[in-house]
Parts: sequence; C-alpha cells; structure tokens
Amino acid sequence: MLPTPGRGERYKKNFTPSFRKVGKYGKGREQTLSTSLNIIVNWEKSNLTPRQAITFLGMEIHSRTLVAFPSQRRIDNLLNLIEDFLSQEVPPAQDWLTLLGHLSSLIHLVPGG
Repeated sequence: MLPTPGRGERYKKNFTPSFRKVGKYGKGREQTLSTSLNIIVNWEKSNLTPRQAITFLGMEIHSRTLVAFPSQRRIDNLLNLIEDFLSQEVPPAQDWLTLLGHLSSLIHLVPGG
C-alpha cells in the first residue's frame, strides 16, 4: 500500500510548475500566476505594493502599531449623520435605527468601544 500524501502534498505538484513558468522577477508575474491557477483578481481594486497602512472595508489598518480605526470617509459619514439627526426636533424611528447601526458598526474600532 502506498503512503498517503501529507497535508498539502497533493497540491504541491499542481502549484510548483505554474510558479516556475512565471519566473522569479517577470513582468506581470502576479497576473500570470493567478491566471495559471484560475484565480480571478480585480486588478483595478488591487494594490500590490507592500504598505504598512491600508484602508480596507472602511477601516484604516496599521500593521506596525497593530491598530485599526475607522477611515476618514466613515468618520465624515457618521458626523454628517449625527448633524442631520440633531437638526431634527423629533427624529423618526428610521433615523434612530440608522444612527444606532452606524454606531454599532464602529464599536470594535473605537478605543473603549
């Protein structure tokens, strides 16, 4: 009886030739590799330059300091929502729900939240 391959061994054979075809420093190697592996990538939204800070899903993520906080766009949207909410004498229930939804989405991104 033949030994069964370890975890990931059966995929190694499929992956290695595709990577070697691409080469170590070839132009567009990411695109060639993703195509050879049948992985669909939205290149317009992709940023392949290494960075220590990135905005993702409305969060600013800093890898050096290991912190995440709301993006400036998200903060501006919340401030506009609060301004509109406070400008009404008696805000309707829908506005309450919208405000509470925004606040609850920020609870893990705000210190002490």
